[in-house]
Amino acid sequence: MYEVIILFLSGMAGALCKEIVVDNAISLPKKEGGQLYLGFIGSCIIGGFAGYLIDHNPAMAFMSGYTGMSVISNLMIHTPMTQKTIQEEIKENKEKEPEKEPEEIKEPEKEPEKEPEKEPEKEPEKTEEIKLEIEPPKKVENETIEQMIRRVAREMGVNQALAVKVARCESGLRPDATNENAPDSIDRGLFQINSKWHPEVTDEQAFNPEWATRWFCTAVLAGKIDMWNASKKCWAA
Repeated sequence: MYEVIILFLSGMAGALCKEIVVDNAISLPKKEGGQLYLGFIGSCIIGGFAGYLIDHNPAMAFMSGYTGMSVISNLMIHTPMTQKTIQEEIKENKEKEPEKEPEEIKEPEKEPEKEPEKEPEKEPEKTEEIKLEIEPPKKVENETIEQMIRRVAREMGVNQALAVKVARCESGLRPDATNENAPDSIDRGLFQINSKWHPEVTDEQAFNPEWATRWFCTAVLAGKIDMWNASKKCWAA
C-alpha cells in the first residue's frame, strides 16, 4: 500500500511540474461554456494513475505524470483491456453475421453393379469306351510262359515284371487255370478273365496265353489295372 501511494504521488508531482515548467502557471478548475475543466487537479489525477499503472517505478511514474494525457492515450491503446474490447467487438460482429448453412456434400451416385456374365456351360466331355483290340497271337518255339509274357509286355510298352506278377498271382502261370465263382461265373486262363463280366471274350481266347496276355496289357494301358484288385495284395507286394 505504501508503494502505491509513493507511485501515485510521483505521478502527481510530475503533472504539477509540467503545469509550472511548461505552462508557467497552475490551471485552476473552472467552468466554461457549460463544461467543467479540472485544470492542474485533473493533470495530477491523470499523472497519479499513469504513475501507478506504468512499470511501478517512481521515476517512470514522475515522467508519466509529466507527459499527462498522451501517456494515458497510448496506455489505453496497448492495455490488455483494450485488446479484450477489440476481441469482444470482433466476436459481436461475428455473432451479428448470419450463419451460413453448410453446403450438403452430395455423394456421387453409384452406378448399379452389373451382374457378372455367366459363362456358357460346357457340355460334359463324352468318355469314349476303350475298345480292347487284341492282335492275333504269335507262336515262338521253345518259349516259356514267363518269357512270352515278358515279350508281349515289352512289345506293348507295359511293365514286364508287373505282367508276370499278376499272371503268377492269378493263375500260377497256368494258361488252362479256372476258378468257378458261381454256375454262371468262371475265371478263365492265365489272367483269370471272368466269363460274366467279360462275355465278349470267348473261352478259346481266354485260354490262349498270348491272346490273354495281350488282352491284359491292353487293359493296363487303358487304365483298367483295377480289374485285378482281388489279387492286388499279392502282385503289388
